[in-house]
Amino acid sequence: MSNEIEKDPAVNAESASELIAQIRKKASAEAGEELKRAEAERAAILRKAKREAEQIESSLTEKAEKKTEMVRRRILSGVELQKKKAFLNARETLVQTVKDQVRKRLEKHRGSKAFEATLIRWIGEGVRAIASDKVIIHIAPGEKGVLSSDLLKKCTTEAKNYGLDVSFSIQESETDEGGVFLSSGDGRISYDNRFSARLTREEMEIRKRVNSLIETRKGKR
Repeated sequence: MSNEIEKDPAVNAESASELIAQIRKKASAEAGEELKRAEAERAAILRKAKREAEQIESSLTEKAEKKTEMVRRRILSGVELQKKKAFLNARETLVQTVKDQVRKRLEKHRGSKAFEATLIRWIGEGVRAIASDKVIIHIAPGEKGVLSSDLLKKCTTEAKNYGLDVSFSIQESETDEGGVFLSSGDGRISYDNRFSARLTREEMEIRKRVNSLIETRKGKR
């Protein structure tokens, strides 16, 4: 029977055609599956690449934001530091201006009749601090004449109001600075009431007033 089929050309051609068709169909199906797998792999690779790119972008963005924030904080810190320095400098300038104005006012009135009351008060402060029965008043050479006998009597009277019986003597200072420098008769105790010393002692009060003025101006803004 097989020999007869082999000898029949029609049968052989038909069988070959079917076989070829089946092979082509199978090949086409396999090719389709391969294409699907390739497309799936391609899509997976693209998704992975996209995720990695997004992660990299996110990481870079985060780093950039952190760096930007650091720069911003550094700039703000620098600005605040400059503002603080400017404020401190302005405050010191104002304090010095007030001290200069006070000194100019004192210098303007030194040696005048109006300044006598100030001298009496300053001498009284020194007398109470020294608490000695003999007090030497050191005063600038050009102002020795201001310490008249009448002024010294007033100083003696004021000292008695504090229970102190004091005798005064006068010496010229080695400097021309305004105000008075007082010492006990033996020179062991002294009290400086010259302009520079008074300004130094009153600087804290000046600073308080300056700070109060600054705070008042801040509140009006």
